[in-house]
Amino acid sequence: MTTNPDVNVSRVRADHLELADRHAPGLVEGLYPQGSIALGDYRPGASDIDVVAVAGKAPGAEVLRRIHRAMSARHAKPHSDGLDRR
Repeated sequence: MTTNPDVNVSRVRADHLELADRHAPGLVEGLYPQGSIALGDYRPGASDIDVVAVAGKAPGAEVLRRIHRAMSARHAKPHSDGLDRR
C-alpha cells in the first residue's frame, strides 16, 4: 500500500487531459482521482487508475469514443476508468 502513487499515475492523468483537450478543446474542467489512488491504497503494477472528469457540457458519444481509443492506444496498462454521468 502506498500514498505516493508512482510516476505512471501522473503520466496517465496528464495524457488524459491532453487527449481530451485535443479531441474536445476546453471540455474537461477537472480530473479527480478515485478508488485506490484517492484512498491511499494504490499498488503500482496491480491497481487500475480510476478518475472522474468534470465537463462543462455533455460530450458526444463519438468524442468519448475517440478519447477512450486514444487513451487505450497510449496506455494499455494500467487500465484507466472514467465515469460518464449525464
